[in-house]
Amino acid sequence: ANLTKCARCLASHGIFSPLKFIMKSAILAFVTGVFLLQMQAALWTWQSFALALAGAVVGLVLCQTLLRTSLFLNALLRLPACAVLGFCWAGLFALYALQAELPAEWELREVDVVGVVDSLPFRSEQGSSFQFAVEKYVPVQTGSDEAVLRNFPRRLALSWFNSAGDSRHVEDVK
Repeated sequence: ANLTKCARCLASHGIFSPLKFIMKSAILAFVTGVFLLQMQAALWTWQSFALALAGAVVGLVLCQTLLRTSLFLNALLRLPACAVLGFCWAGLFALYALQAELPAEWELREVDVVGVVDSLPFRSEQGSSFQFAVEKYVPVQTGSDEAVLRNFPRRLALSWFNSAGDSRHVEDVK
């Protein structure tokens, strides 16, 4: 109660605005959640993210009901809920981005790819890599499933490495 009176007094003099403080804190908590996802060794499943997201929404609804009663309780619930929202947002975005991958049964098959180089090649002592925008896939083997080819990624990261102990310059891409 005393903290709320103090905050109201400061707000009336234009020194402190509780709503601006809550919003800035929520933004920082959201960014912290995104950062914490980057520190994870592996992504959760989408079901785990959905469960955490539901918990964060429940926490934010509780914050709305406590908004008028206690600034401290509001912040105590809002900040972790916003951090979980940031964590889930980044995780679901990463899961969506990783959906486009080569099916496991196609990993050892040969496929000719027609397209354009989408970025400047990056060269290092270990080899070279670049982004490739795919225009068309042409199966080398006959009887390839055309439906699978239509779902292949439209952008590839192509890399090759020098053999062990070979520090010679990698040939230019033609």
